[in-house]
Amino acid sequence: MVILAHSDKETHGKNIPLACLVFNAIPEQTRVFWKEEEENVTEGTEWKAGGLEQAGRTGVLQSHIRVPTQEWTDGKTFTCVVETKSGLSKNTTVAKKGIAQEGHYSALAFNSR
Repeated sequence: MVILAHSDKETHGKNIPLACLVFNAIPEQTRVFWKEEEENVTEGTEWKAGGLEQAGRTGVLQSHIRVPTQEWTDGKTFTCVVETKSGLSKNTTVAKKGIAQEGHYSALAFNSR
C-alpha cells in the first residue's frame, strides 16, 4: 500500500488530492476506504481497479480523495484503510506535518490473499 500526497509547491486550489495504491489486491475480496482523523470519509472519494478485467485476478486498486486545503494545512491526518474478506486489515496515515520537501509516499507491504 502506498499513499501519494502532493508537495506544498503543488498544493493550490480548494482541495488537495491524495491517492492510495494497493498492490496484489483482488477487488471482490478487498475493501479500501479513507478516514479523516478517526472518522470514515464518505464524500469526495473514488476508486478504480487497474488491469483487473477478470474476476479473481490481482492487480492495483486505487482510491482517491480530495482533502480541503485548510484541513490539510491544519495538519489533520488522513488514513487509507484496506480490509479483506479473509480478515486482514492494514492502514497507513499521512498528514501535511509529516511531509518532507517535494512530496510524500508511505509504503506498506500488503497481500490480499
